Amino acid sequence: MDISLSPEVQRRIERTLSEGRYGSANELVLDALDELEGAHEDSLAQASRFDEEVSEAIQEIQRGEYTDYTREELLHAFSRARTQGLEFLSKTHPHKVPDADVSADTRG
Repeated sequence: MDISLSPEVQRRIERTLSEGRYGSANELVLDALDELEGAHEDSLAQASRFDEEVSEAIQEIQRGEYTDYTREELLHAFSRARTQGLEFLSKTHPHKVPDADVSADTRG
């Protein structure tokens, strides 16, 4: 099989080969295809798990297994979750925290 590649793709392949990570362009393409197929399989599995979780949630709602919240209760819960998330980020990834006051107490 003959494949035509753009100059950019050719440069990327040549650069990767020159780094010694692969013995041939064939090995590189095979590895890339393996990664692509693995990512596709992971995506399908994730979608399947999501569908199962949504189905379970719908069944729980139909069985009456849920809690009603007022608008204020939801806003308060979201505010607490946001504050806790920002506090966690400030400790683990300080450079990713948006400019915000993470010390505000929203436990009311």
